[in-house]
Amino acid sequence: MIKIDFKQKLGEYVEKITGKSVGFSPLDVSLPLFLNRYSFVQGTVLDVDFVFAFEKEAVLMPKEYSRHLERLREKFKLPVVFVFESLPLVRRNALVKMQVPFVVSGMQLFLPPLASLVEKNVVSAKKVTRFLPLTQLLVLKELLKGSVDGMSIKDVTSEFGYSAVTGKKAFDELVGMDLAEVTSEWPGRLRLLVHGRELWDRALPALRSPVRREWLSRTFPPTVVGAGLSALSRRTTLADDQLPTVACEPKGGRGEDETPYREEACCKVQEWRYKPLLFGAKEVDPFSLWLSLRDVRDPRVVGALEDMMEEVWKNR
Repeated sequence: MIKIDFKQKLGEYVEKITGKSVGFSPLDVSLPLFLNRYSFVQGTVLDVDFVFAFEKEAVLMPKEYSRHLERLREKFKLPVVFVFESLPLVRRNALVKMQVPFVVSGMQLFLPPLASLVEKNVVSAKKVTRFLPLTQLLVLKELLKGSVDGMSIKDVTSEFGYSAVTGKKAFDELVGMDLAEVTSEWPGRLRLLVHGRELWDRALPALRSPVRREWLSRTFPPTVVGAGLSALSRRTTLADDQLPTVACEPKGGRGEDETPYREEACCKVQEWRYKPLLFGAKEVDPFSLWLSLRDVRDPRVVGALEDMMEEVWKNR
């Protein structure tokens, strides 16, 4: 007999993952004695019927579940998914390698028979409109250094100083945009599906300007770097504005020297969503610079941005 709360938790977890509600119906069937260790219900996810096999006894070795899976498939003529209240990580990894479908409620869902349907629905349910700053940093790191493949969430949090939760969200966003996948082996590692120009083009709709806010200042704040038109003028033949633009790190803050009057200002200050100088660079990177100016309609700026990006791709 299946605990009602356990079945409810399972339904809530699968719905959270797939974005669709799960319908259960009782399943009473005569089976060999060695398969009576399971309780069964028929479930429907993404309009596909399959059988949940709830483990009632002590956990077996993974190879035993692989053998049981074949017998249950023959009996039910439907995809079968084993359900566990808990399962050690080493056992989960072994089941993944054997392609044995399973659910550990609240922890992991592995459904290779329905992978394409689940993936399609999950991507739709988690449609990304704008990347988190960390997600954007991972794209920029790949474009600038080509060294994102193989990173784990721990690697990302260690390098960029974000929490593991944010690291997981960043991985999810890349997967949701069909830009990457995460390996099933522990620890899950990022594997990009596209690189270079294709990565840039496909990520572009979700990439945002690095500029969080901008203001005029009577003095130059400490620790700033050339940005905006000032940075673009150093990369192209475009002349700089009379009022130079500089960028500061997140939470640079507006000081007492802020002014609403251009004639009183000595510079224009941008507070960026992430550090303006990335990966040991001495100037802002061309991709972030392009994003910060892409909404400018001045033909001279548009032309200079095109020249800059043409040079960027020529050298890659």
